[in-house]
Amino acid sequence: MRALRLLFVALLVTLPLHAHAIVISTSIGDYEVTPLTGSFDTVSPTLMSQVWWGNALLAGEFRSGLGGGLGFPNVTDPIAAPGLGSPIFAFADGTGGSWEGQWTRDDGNIGTIQGPGSLPLVWAVAQAVPEPGALALVAAGMLGLVRCGSRERNVASSHAQRSAAR
Repeated sequence: MRALRLLFVALLVTLPLHAHAIVISTSIGDYEVTPLTGSFDTVSPTLMSQVWWGNALLAGEFRSGLGGGLGFPNVTDPIAAPGLGSPIFAFADGTGGSWEGQWTRDDGNIGTIQGPGSLPLVWAVAQAVPEPGALALVAAGMLGLVRCGSRERNVASSHAQRSAAR
């Protein structure tokens, strides 16, 4: 029973727990996309670490893959283009000092934004989804540990029964 509890805890530790996440397939693999709220100034280290940072085409591929999957939490320009937008995929604009971003609007069109920025917005961040083979290997290892633990208890129990019978 103890081994099963350890297995359960190990699985909880290794599996990502997100309240709102969407897994998308891209040309560079599967990624779990989650929202991150804050101004660019406060979340820029995280945004700059994204796989699409510095690559507008890849940011567009992620944006297209997500679509409205995480809803439309951003309000777009109320005068020029009123509506709502998905989380923003920020990327370097190539000038070295600023950034751009893309999102999917609730009408299906593409929205863009440029920095710098101190307004609180909802951004898209992603992390690679582990390959199924890697998860299977972890699960097999955990099952092996559980099995070894139960064998040790069975051997100890047999020795105790033989000793008591003598």
